[in-house]
Amino acid sequence: MDGDTILLDAGSTTLQLARLLKANKKQPLTVVTNALNVAWELAFVEAIDLILTGGHLRHRTLSSVGPIADNTLLGLYVDKVFLATNSLDVERGLTTPNIYEAQTKQKMVKAGREVIVLADHSKFGRISLGFVCPITAIHRLITDPGAPQEDLARLKERGVEVIVATRD
Repeated sequence: MDGDTILLDAGSTTLQLARLLKANKKQPLTVVTNALNVAWELAFVEAIDLILTGGHLRHRTLSSVGPIADNTLLGLYVDKVFLATNSLDVERGLTTPNIYEAQTKQKMVKAGREVIVLADHSKFGRISLGFVCPITAIHRLITDPGAPQEDLARLKERGVEVIVATRD
């Protein structure tokens, strides 16, 4: 929506969302991100006011994490958070293998009015070391047709809006 403020987490699916935003260059938008590749993708789009969190760079994910990123996020409030995840378990919630990344993602969840998780089918039924948030913190999940139908039904029962994206 025009004029929205969104937060884009680091991840392959959020990078794809950034590319879609870039293709729609006329929509005025404020984007906050901790991802170097997302920032680079949007850096030359004049309609987008881009804010970077700063922080300690995780080379593997090109994400900024740690106290600097966390402190930046504590001072922000956005309309929508688009969160990536390594692992999604209906009972255990969202988790990630890196505890510093988990802490930064926790601040992202708190910074948003609406939390939207982007997770393909490979993330389901997995649990990693660092806890991010319970399923109840998620408003919407966007996934692909390969996601386990039983898990999608259980998410809906817990109040999560589920959107299964197709390539059409």
